[in-house]
Amino acid sequence: MLLGSFTHTVDKKGRVFLPAKWRGELGEIVILSQALTDIRRGVALEVMSMDAYVRRKQKLINVPDGNTSAVDLKRMVMYTTSDCEVDGQGRILIPITLRELAKIEGEVVMIGMYDSVELWSPANWGAFYGKYKDDPYAWESGIAAMVHSGDE
Repeated sequence: MLLGSFTHTVDKKGRVFLPAKWRGELGEIVILSQALTDIRRGVALEVMSMDAYVRRKQKLINVPDGNTSAVDLKRMVMYTTSDCEVDGQGRILIPITLRELAKIEGEVVMIGMYDSVELWSPANWGAFYGKYKDDPYAWESGIAAMVHSGDE
């Protein structure tokens, strides 16, 4: 399971180290894409193992092509998706198009999201986190109840 957070430097070529504790689960070839939840905002990227990608791709394939929005979603996901080899030093190369999309340069904030890792620019992460740090219940709106239902 991919948990925790890290901040790493992105070198001039666009390479960044994947934390050693995540590399085993992610594998030697990872999939890098715009985070599906951020297709409209374009603020985060997502790194996942090939297995996680295959599971998500199947869900995407099952979205019916009967409307323009579904086709547009598939097109945007595929446009921003690439495979990436983890080099001998544990780095991945973030393609320039994805770095520009997520405004990543200099540093990247990495957030473990169970089966994937989100990559954020510090500015985008700060804006997102800033909405919630002063009011940790601002996001709640019934989500916590769904997560904890049946815990009794």
